[in-house]
Formats: sequence, C-alpha cells, structure tokens
Amino acid sequence: MTKIIISILLFLLTLFPNWTGLQMYYDRIAFDRDVITNTIMSAIETRDVVTIENMMCENIKQNTESLAEKIGNLIDAIDGNFSSYRRSNTGGYSKTDGGKSVETASWDIYFSTAKQKYRLLITWEITNNYAPEEKGIRFFTLIEDISPDFPELVEIAATKPSWEL
Repeated sequence: MTKIIISILLFLLTLFPNWTGLQMYYDRIAFDRDVITNTIMSAIETRDVVTIENMMCENIKQNTESLAEKIGNLIDAIDGNFSSYRRSNTGGYSKTDGGKSVETASWDIYFSTAKQKYRLLITWEITNNYAPEEKGIRFFTLIEDISPDFPELVEIAATKPSWEL
C-alpha cells in the first residue's frame, strides 16, 4: 500500500513540482527510522565515512570543519566491534508558520562492544520547505552509556535551526 501511495505522490510531484504540501507528505511517508538506523550502523561497522557524510544536512556539511575526519573520529571512539544494536525513539519537533513547515525526529541507538556500552543520539530532519537542503542528520552524537554523567565522545551538530537559515 505504501508503494502505491509513494508512486501516486511521485506522479503528482511531476505535475505540480512547487506544491510544498505534497512534498512534505511524500517526505513523511518516505522517512523510515529503521532504514536510516541500519544504514548508519552498517556504515560505522564498515568504516564508511562517506555514507554518513552524505546523510548530513547541508548546514553540517558547510559549517563543520573537517567533517569526514570528525566522522572518522566518532567511528574510532568505538572500542571494538558491536554485534547488535537497538533503536529507541526519543521525540521530535514540528513547526508550521505561513505555509512553511519543518519536522524532525530524534532517536537513540544503543549498542555494546566487549569493552563498552554506547549510545548514538540522532536528530533527523524529515521535511523542510524553509530550506529543503537541510533534510538529513542535524545532530549526531556518540556518548558512553555506562557512566552516570554520560560523557560525550564526539558531537556533530548543525549550527542553527533550519527555519532560521
């Protein structure tokens, strides 16, 4: 059923490419936390910095000095290999103003190696017609999940909310 709806939306987008409500609806249907989570964890496991970099929003790509190196540092901070992981939804944000809209989703990925427990905090911009290029990862932080103060190992974050760009 989802494939049929997506096909219809894609057809309508070719007829009405500037209809922002239709684009936002398509973005929401196409968004899949499980696919994104699996892609990120596979990229971490295979040390595929480029895949993670391509998932970042434009603000991060333009304003994070040495982004590929920072992603590599995040991967390097993981001590050992993980065998499994689980995702936990943590919330999201939605703003609509004057026909413009932005929607984000946040979740954590919990995983362990033989030496340490970790949590990867993610905020993903699902839809944005303020600045469509800002869709993607807006917050990406690795923390140790075992100590009481949850020390941050590596943080990659957008510098401003996308509706202020």
